[in-house]
Amino acid sequence: MRAMVFVPANKESEAGKMPTKEQLGEMMKFNEELSKAGVMLAGDGLTPTSRAKRVRFSGNGGTEVTIRPIFGPEDFGAELTPELRAKREQLEAEIARR
Repeated sequence: MRAMVFVPANKESEAGKMPTKEQLGEMMKFNEELSKAGVMLAGDGLTPTSRAKRVRFSGNGGTEVTIRPIFGPEDFGAELTPELRAKREQLEAEIARR
């Protein structure tokens, strides 16, 4: 089974407030568990909906899609400590090996 996990947005995340070192550490532990279980394909986070763009296709029944940029390590600033950055890189390498 494949699934996508979304963490619900809140006022802080929609305002662009980044997670704390502690929150990033907790997310990293959760991602490590998913990776060890062999079910994690990627661990990227979506930027706030305020940075999203909507595209409407007129010749396809009016279909609309939302495009949201993905956070990169550089977006987390000092909160992504060298230790957390190294763990993130290790997780990405493990996922890529699969």
